[in-house]
Amino acid sequence: MEQTALANLSRAKQALAAARNFTDVLDIRDMAVAAVAWATARGADEAAQMATEIKLRSERKAGQFLADMKEQDLLSKGGRPSETKDIVSPVLPTLKELGVEPQESKRWQRIAGIPEERFEEYLLNAKKRTQSSLLITAAKYNTPEPEPVETPPFPERKYRCIIVD
Repeated sequence: MEQTALANLSRAKQALAAARNFTDVLDIRDMAVAAVAWATARGADEAAQMATEIKLRSERKAGQFLADMKEQDLLSKGGRPSETKDIVSPVLPTLKELGVEPQESKRWQRIAGIPEERFEEYLLNAKKRTQSSLLITAAKYNTPEPEPVETPPFPERKYRCIIVD
C-alpha cells in the first residue's frame, strides 16, 4: 500500500514540475495535503515526508504565480470593476475567487522569495519539513537591506567635553 502511495506521490511531483497554471498547482497542493494526512494516519513516515515536500513545492510555485500576477496587474485588489463611458476594465480574479486566503497568499509569496538553491538545501537538510520553519528561512531572504546611514564628519576644532546621544 505504501509503495502505491509513493508511486502516486512521485507522479504528483512530476505533475507539479509540468504545471503551467495556478489552478493546476492548487490541485496538486490539495492532493499533497490529503496525502500528508493519509500517510500520517497510517504511520507511513516516508510517504508523509514526500507528500510534505510536494506540498511545500506547490506552495512555492503558487507563490511565484501570485507574485507574477500582482506584478503584471492580473489580480484584482477586491473592488468593483472601474467603468468609463465606453470602456469597461477587464474583470480580474480576486484571491477569494482563486480559492486562496490573503494570509496564505502572503506566506506562499514569502516562500517563493527564497533563492532556489537555498530552498533545495532546506528540503534536503531539514529534519522535519514544515511551512513554519520554511517561513523562518524565508525571513532571511525577504528582509530588505537597511539603508546606509551617513556619518557626519569629525569635528575639526578641539573640545574639552564631548556628549554623545
